[in-house]
Amino acid sequence: MSSFLRSLLAGFIFITFLFPFVTSAQEYRKSPFGKKKPPQEKRQVVPNEYIIKLVAGNSSSKIKDLMPGFSILKIEELSDDTYRVVYEKDPGLENLVEAGKRSGIVIFAQPNRIYKAF
Repeated sequence: MSSFLRSLLAGFIFITFLFPFVTSAQEYRKSPFGKKKPPQEKRQVVPNEYIIKLVAGNSSSKIKDLMPGFSILKIEELSDDTYRVVYEKDPGLENLVEAGKRSGIVIFAQPNRIYKAF
């Protein structure tokens, strides 16, 4: 009986000392990634720049027809049918998305967000 009590006591002491280290490690593991992302409108974006993906088979010249009232400074192809578009004045994401829906050639349009490595 005494060996049983000794092993039980040893297990209890081991768990008692181990518990604080395990819980603090779990909290450390959560902390860098447990932060909530800021709302989409609060994320940093490159001013006047948008990423636009066109339906396959459309050329980048069609992007100029989306928002004729806004002059484009630069169109850069990022990958097949995806472009980085720099406007002289910001047309606004809502206006760009609406123009894309009306045209039927835009799959998506989004602001050019700034991502930071951690």
